[in-house]
Amino acid sequence: MNILLTNCGRRTYMVKYLFELKDSYNNAIEIFLSDTSEDVSSFWVDQRSNNILTPRVERDENQYIKILLEECKKNKIDLLIPLMDYELHLLAKDINKFIDIGTSVVISEFKTVSNCLNKDKCYSFCNEHNIAVPKTWNSKDQIESSKSIVVKKINGSGSLDMHLFNSKKEVPSYFDNTFLYQEYISGQEYGMDILNDFNGNFIHCCVKKKISMRSGETDKAEVVYDQRFIQIAQKISAVFKHVGNLDIDFIIDNSDDIYFIDFNPRFGGGYPYTHLAGFDYLKALHKLSVGEKVSMDFKGKEIIGMKGIEVYTLR
Repeated sequence: MNILLTNCGRRTYMVKYLFELKDSYNNAIEIFLSDTSEDVSSFWVDQRSNNILTPRVERDENQYIKILLEECKKNKIDLLIPLMDYELHLLAKDINKFIDIGTSVVISEFKTVSNCLNKDKCYSFCNEHNIAVPKTWNSKDQIESSKSIVVKKINGSGSLDMHLFNSKKEVPSYFDNTFLYQEYISGQEYGMDILNDFNGNFIHCCVKKKISMRSGETDKAEVVYDQRFIQIAQKISAVFKHVGNLDIDFIIDNSDDIYFIDFNPRFGGGYPYTHLAGFDYLKALHKLSVGEKVSMDFKGKEIIGMKGIEVYTLR
């Protein structure tokens, strides 16, 4: 089997996990990685990787898909796992083109991707399905809250262009219609991975209590186990019907109420803690892609994980 990780960038841990998978199958798996430059750390994690250069998605979406299809066909890619937000809607839209050349893509339906990545649509979708989210408005004039206000890009990624103000009065008027306004929820933040099969059926979930963050990603976290979280994950899985991993952020406030603040239909920066707790979602996706059944225990290792820095050199 040939597996491709697209736009892998600095996610060196994903590459390591894939090569562990390769080794466990006695090298019956070939690993391919793609990005826009050879000077990305993920390309140099293991000398056995097959590295592919692609155009930048945001510069020319059509050219990106064209080149990616060519590379998948040439390298006989069986399973494609995307890692970047900006390519997800393209892959969802053109999924049949990949199926036609024999490549399975770990991607949700276009509507699901849109409902996740467009925060305005996401909060409306959650409200329709009784998934608790903070109060949200489309303009400063609509805000009805005395609490602190968070201003976010509707199609933002990570913590880029996110601003926090102590009150509505402090929110400046220069934000355009690409932003939305949200009531700030004070409490403990968590991350959750929810794994679905290729038909959108629930398989597993893992919850991490966030201890520290860096540049919008979880830097230190503790894996926690609670039956309540499993029930919530099953509900979200059934509502979103996503494919593969759904990376979620939520906050539990001082009244023990849960508010969901972010949904990413891909592997996120909190996945290493899930993996190190004993839940190998990459292996699960490999099994699913060849028609095998997957089941996992919901209780894994009791761990607190923290990210560090490694340096890779060119061959």
